[in-house]
Amino acid sequence: MKIQNSCLLTKFIHRLHTEPNSPWARWVLAAHFQDKDLGDRSAFQTRAWKQVSEFIDLYRSVTCVQLGDGVTTSLWKDKWTSNGPFCTQFAALFSHTNRPNISVAESWENGEWSLHLKHITSDQAELERITLISFLNECTLDPLTQDKRGWRFNPSVNFSVKNLYLICNWGFIWNSAAPKKGKIFAWLMIKGRIKVRAVLLKQNIVNSDLCPFGCQDKETVQHFVFHCRHSKLILDKLGIQMNGYVEPEDIYIEANKRLP
Repeated sequence: MKIQNSCLLTKFIHRLHTEPNSPWARWVLAAHFQDKDLGDRSAFQTRAWKQVSEFIDLYRSVTCVQLGDGVTTSLWKDKWTSNGPFCTQFAALFSHTNRPNISVAESWENGEWSLHLKHITSDQAELERITLISFLNECTLDPLTQDKRGWRFNPSVNFSVKNLYLICNWGFIWNSAAPKKGKIFAWLMIKGRIKVRAVLLKQNIVNSDLCPFGCQDKETVQHFVFHCRHSKLILDKLGIQMNGYVEPEDIYIEANKRLP
């Protein structure tokens, strides 16, 4: 019941992003975000908005954006490029921003991109800044077209409470025709509970979290399933191509393409 209620409340977040001129959206923006970005915390929040606002990050994680005017798209936290949200792609740089919820439109100021950064203190963050600015300079906004939201796992499908509920319960795993062992493994993968070396190191069971197959990377769940050279061989045999940024949820996209 709690998951179901959460999914229903997320529908209000969807309306806020897709119907910015609706009475609901105008009230929220006027009451809570006159001098803030959507997603920022404020000292004063009405009880109704406080309950709904908890699901902004959930909504952003399950939707993707076809960029238009950039008004309702978060520069850092929305997935509006093929490689995932910038807050994950450029984690070092993201830690330096003063406005983590700034929209794409607000970032475009006087003909140039402004990331609203603190003083950069690491070489990695500076490298990421150069890379991101270079990418943004290739982007253009269309002030006459509203941003278009799609279901992240199938961009041609609109967001719905039903689909969100299915994902939150990961019902596609348990309702699939996969063997029981496969279902359990997929569930543990999604939850990040596979006993990879990054987990075992925290439990003081091993002395290193590096991949034992010589990849020179930490053996996280993502590395173990998608990026390890042995895993890639298996995925290639299955015809599954995972290029660039990958989250465990992305396996849903590839699997869904192949399910009848």
